Amino acid sequence: MTPYQHLKRAAADVGWPERFKSDLTRHDRARLRGSDAPKAFGWVLRSTGTELIDPRIDEETLAGFLADYALNGACHLYFWFDGCMLHSLSFEHWSVILQQENAPSGEQRHCAY
Repeated sequence: MTPYQHLKRAAADVGWPERFKSDLTRHDRARLRGSDAPKAFGWVLRSTGTELIDPRIDEETLAGFLADYALNGACHLYFWFDGCMLHSLSFEHWSVILQQENAPSGEQRHCAY
């Protein structure tokens, strides 16, 4: 299975996103099919969309994501794709992995992921 197929299966199992489905079907799909797709990544599944987080994101932006999810993400589901499998994790475990795997690329565009 491709990384995108893993995301689609997890979303179908939960029945999310209910709104902003294009986060998954357009944005996540395009990101994972691009020439600069991350091999491993964090993923957030919400009833209102998804968020794919590239571990090459800059530290400040990652800290902002984690702070926002810590305050507002109790109902979200958190996943880590390790290059082979998609793992469902608690927010706490997910945030630790993202911080450990954070390796900013220096590329400005990664701050958007």
